[in-house]
Amino acid sequence: FRLMRDVFAKGPVDLLFEEAAVNDLHNMRPANQRTRGMEGILRHARAVNPNLDIVVMHFVDPKHIADYENDKIPEVIQSHEAVAKHYNVPTLHLAKEVFERISDGQFTWKDDFKNCHPSPFGHRLYASSIRRLLNSAWESPLEDDAKVMPHEMPSAIDKFSFDGGTMLPFSQANTKGFTIVENCDPRKNGVGGRVRPGFHEVPMLVGSNRGDEFSVQFAGRGFGIFVASGPDAGTISWSIDDGPWKSKDLFTKWSSGLHIPWVYILESEMDSEEHTIRVRIDEARNEKSKGTACRIVSLLVNE
Repeated sequence: FRLMRDVFAKGPVDLLFEEAAVNDLHNMRPANQRTRGMEGILRHARAVNPNLDIVVMHFVDPKHIADYENDKIPEVIQSHEAVAKHYNVPTLHLAKEVFERISDGQFTWKDDFKNCHPSPFGHRLYASSIRRLLNSAWESPLEDDAKVMPHEMPSAIDKFSFDGGTMLPFSQANTKGFTIVENCDPRKNGVGGRVRPGFHEVPMLVGSNRGDEFSVQFAGRGFGIFVASGPDAGTISWSIDDGPWKSKDLFTKWSSGLHIPWVYILESEMDSEEHTIRVRIDEARNEKSKGTACRIVSLLVNE
């Protein structure tokens, strides 16, 4: 959903590296969202630039290592591998390489690699693997008349993949209790919590009280919200086209100490017609939460 803003709006791209094996695991994305997210990026990127080369990487995590120890390929890596194979995109099994080299006694997780956010040693290992991939890809000299050629675009694996992901301006929301806070800093709400760059002192669509509501008209196959979900995160309900109400607890296992950036896909299997979604803050809330806040950084639509 942020691909255009954070990547292609910054200038031409010839080679794109994509990785989601760690976050898709820890964010507990179901199998269909793992496929739709990865396929969405690959299809969207190639639609922008058919000549674009892409490398999909699988970073390491202790849970991945545990799977390999039991002769099991991590499910999240299986999902991403299937997408990469469908689009003929090369992959780097960095998680498996780290596991094999630790098993071989070359280094240890505790003293050398240290974390899924790697130590400088881990970053050098990743960089070395990327270098080997590029050296292999460029091993043979080009023909004198070689030209950049567009990649083929196969049919989609999943027709609801997020390849039309985009962000809507807050001005498209009709609000009743929610307000646009131009320079929102979640830390100033009296409940504490750390923040991450891009998710504080930026515009947010904010509701704080039970019953606060907004609605959005949009055309697309899916709708979601990108939130900063912190110690006072509440529970929301939503309704599509005056249909039944559904609910979602915005409080995550990290929210107690961090206003964590989090995407909630509210609807993902609709037709591409015009729809209206209503979102409101519920009476109920997570027992660990200190409030009923909903701070939205972006409104998401899969066109």
